Amino acid sequence: MINNCRLDLENYDELDAMPQGAPDAFAAFEAPPEVGVDWHATEMQGRLGSCNGVAGASCLERLSFVMNGGKVQLSDIFSYLAAQKIGGLIGYDQGSRPTDFIKLATQYGVCPESLPGYPSVYPNLAQRNSILNASNYAAGAPYKARSVCVFGKTTTAAEINQFIGGGGAVLFGIKWYSLIPSDRVVKVYAPPAGKLGGHANAVLGYRAN
Repeated sequence: MINNCRLDLENYDELDAMPQGAPDAFAAFEAPPEVGVDWHATEMQGRLGSCNGVAGASCLERLSFVMNGGKVQLSDIFSYLAAQKIGGLIGYDQGSRPTDFIKLATQYGVCPESLPGYPSVYPNLAQRNSILNASNYAAGAPYKARSVCVFGKTTTAAEINQFIGGGGAVLFGIKWYSLIPSDRVVKVYAPPAGKLGGHANAVLGYRAN
């Protein structure tokens, strides 16, 4: 979670230029009543502002699970730093942008977590270079996203469920200036005026009720 994020740095023109809404094929079948997430491991970003990296890697893990039927743990720190590099934000623990993760996901993918591990603090220059080495980029190729789409403000929960039921995963961000509740459920969303924070989230499944 980043408590002083620059929401104005997000590239909204690029977001608007992406395909809007789910492909028609996702609406042409009957979605299952429930999509479980038991396959996905609980993850903690620790004291790093890597929420976008964690959420983005989780989305690619979902796509891999759907396509290949097996569990994979992708690198949250590679996802975070590589997206920062694309966006020109690398060098400081200041978060990363969803648009930059989308470029990473579709152009390079994310390598398995076992290769770089996950640090407790933001990596220094030598550590960043080691994490973002050529072999780790190559190891991410099997986990690239084939396509992306953007959902608008009028998108309904049913449409999101239909998209996820068809094998998709959703990455989204919220303004936030507080701690995420201990039960991980945001019941009241009202960030104070003038105080912005950012937190990225992934939606990988849904319950029947």
